[in-house]
Amino acid sequence: MRIIPKKTRVSLELFKGVSIADFCVAAVGVILAVLVVCSNLPFKLYTLAAILIIFVGLLISIDEDKNYVFLAHIIKHYARPSKAESHYSVDE
Repeated sequence: MRIIPKKTRVSLELFKGVSIADFCVAAVGVILAVLVVCSNLPFKLYTLAAILIIFVGLLISIDEDKNYVFLAHIIKHYARPSKAESHYSVDE
């Protein structure tokens, strides 16, 4: 058994290149796909194709990061209040 120091960051991978977060994102995509297939929505094949394209796109990695991590960083960036807004206030 190999001993890993406490401060070492170890990613939990199920397979090589597939982490638990990848599995969770894929599970959400599969659940949404199954719900669309079982529903009575009009254009459900187009909706299913769009869901599959979105979730496959999220699971593809670019420069060692998955796209869902990149999307989370973008959402976090735009959700944060801007520093410029506090400097430019409109007084009535």
